[in-house]
Amino acid sequence: MGPVAIVIIAIALGLVSLPIAAIIDALRRPAIQWTRVGLNRLTWVLLMSVGTVLGVGVLGVVAAIEYLISVRPKLEMAAEMGGDLT
Repeated sequence: MGPVAIVIIAIALGLVSLPIAAIIDALRRPAIQWTRVGLNRLTWVLLMSVGTVLGVGVLGVVAAIEYLISVRPKLEMAAEMGGDLT
């Protein structure tokens, strides 16, 4: 295996690992947080997972970056409100 193949494999792994980490984070958040911010967990998980599989990683990475930059901070603020029931 040459250096080009190794670079391609490393890029592919990176394109898959970021959405996987974001999906795990989204699934671990209680439903009450999602309700408080008015977003749907299933929608975001599907965006990241289907985007990763069908978009060969690129669409999943874009969705994961959007989740990590804009959605996750909102969910963290909802968590600070307390009273996580689920």
